Amino acid sequence: MADSATEVKELIRIVRDDSGLPNFVRRRAGELAALGSTNPDLALERLDDLRREVIPDLALVAPTLDYARAVSAEVFWRFNVKPGIKSMFSNAEDYGRFVNSDHDPVGVLWDHLGGQPLAPAANSWLVPAISITGLTGPQTRVRLNFEQDPPYVIMVLSVSRMRAAGVLVRSPRGVDAIPSRHLQWFPENVPDEQIDGTLPVEALEVLEWRR
Repeated sequence: MADSATEVKELIRIVRDDSGLPNFVRRRAGELAALGSTNPDLALERLDDLRREVIPDLALVAPTLDYARAVSAEVFWRFNVKPGIKSMFSNAEDYGRFVNSDHDPVGVLWDHLGGQPLAPAANSWLVPAISITGLTGPQTRVRLNFEQDPPYVIMVLSVSRMRAAGVLVRSPRGVDAIPSRHLQWFPENVPDEQIDGTLPVEALEVLEWRR
């Protein structure tokens, strides 16, 4: 695992080299390089301040097709399962085994799905649903460049539900890699990937348990 200084340097490089960002953002990211070596925590804080500054200026559009959000069983357990249900399992592995053993895993996911939000803005990465339709878990991992192994929870957000819920999307930029330290990101890393503001549960149409 990369140390903090190495991670921050890589995030600075990602933002600095992203030609889709305004020049002032790239320049100010580059100016943090020295600080990234001496005080990586402060450099990361300033880099995130830069992200917050520029994101409101990035153009959003209404979706024109169905999108999907794919997450590991661990992420679903940590952030989407009702607290009362989550507390019944000691860890994500136990939860994943429980869902996997049920005759209706999708029904379990729906029963366990908690409230708002489906995903916060910083983690609202989406791909066209058709681009991963019919894939197996391992194929999905390759398609989306995932580090985590399957099973995955696939959340399909229909265009009609997204529009009704006021969802807007845009292409991700280097600054979007900052919150989760997404060091593998580069433009078109996942073709046609989009990112949104906070995703409301009302936009969700379909859940899938993908092994």
